[in-house]
Amino acid sequence: MPHRFEITLEHPAEQLITKLTDAAGQAGWSFDGDVNSGTFAGDGVKGEYACDGQVLKINLLEKPFIAPWSLVENKLREKLG
Repeated sequence: MPHRFEITLEHPAEQLITKLTDAAGQAGWSFDGDVNSGTFAGDGVKGEYACDGQVLKINLLEKPFIAPWSLVENKLREKLG
């Protein structure tokens, strides 16, 4: 079952997408998307996102079996902060 959460953006979505593209490349994750929507995957995590103005909506589709959804969400929030 997917896990969904939202993040209110403090900066324009364009800045976040640039940051995510760079971070994904450095971490060996795949990242395909633009300021409206996209997908990401790496380290056993797969998800998709959509940006609605200043709100980033994240839908986590897969995670490592041993990791709780809350841990994966918190790690992503740290990276996006």
